[in-house]
Amino acid sequence: MIVLPGALDVQAHLGSLSLSDDSPQQTSLPEFKHLLSIEGDSLAEIRYQTFDPDEVEKRNGVKSAVELTAGSLKLHYLERPLHDLYVFLSKLAALKGLYDSATQVAVQRASEIEKMQLKLSISTPIIVLPADPVTSQDVLTMQLGAISLERSYGDTDSKIDAGLRGLKLTSTLVSTEGPATLTMIDDIEIVAKVLAPLVPPA
Repeated sequence: MIVLPGALDVQAHLGSLSLSDDSPQQTSLPEFKHLLSIEGDSLAEIRYQTFDPDEVEKRNGVKSAVELTAGSLKLHYLERPLHDLYVFLSKLAALKGLYDSATQVAVQRASEIEKMQLKLSISTPIIVLPADPVTSQDVLTMQLGAISLERSYGDTDSKIDAGLRGLKLTSTLVSTEGPATLTMIDDIEIVAKVLAPLVPPA
């Protein structure tokens, strides 16, 4: 964290995250026991900045900026261990009141934000669905792509660039001759651009 006269720069790094199934249930591949892992070096990089009030006019009225880069999580979908995890998490329903309070505060705070520059780059989860984790090595793999979002401001308008890239769906069948992979959906790209005029303050 860097604190300057009239400005703030906070950066955070979220590293390793993993979830494994340690139950005695056997699987046809050891990797099926790794329920959740990170694809890449880290989970997320977050940066939040506020700008010196004297420089706000030079930045077209932008007072703060948020930048988030998130890596992809790889999930092996095994019904029984994930069901047990769901049951455990459902017991934390007592925390719902705290979640609702935090949500209300966030909504109220969002209405106070005037101009915030935003840049997001998020790799969505890779979901691996084994046909039968106990007896088969056949899998269906869904790569849900990478989401990007960038909001910037000009003198009279705001611009939003959003995209979903790299959507992919593959099926891998394993036989005595080895694995064979069939690509059913490959590298779909969806892009949207929004240009909106700024409404002058009343």
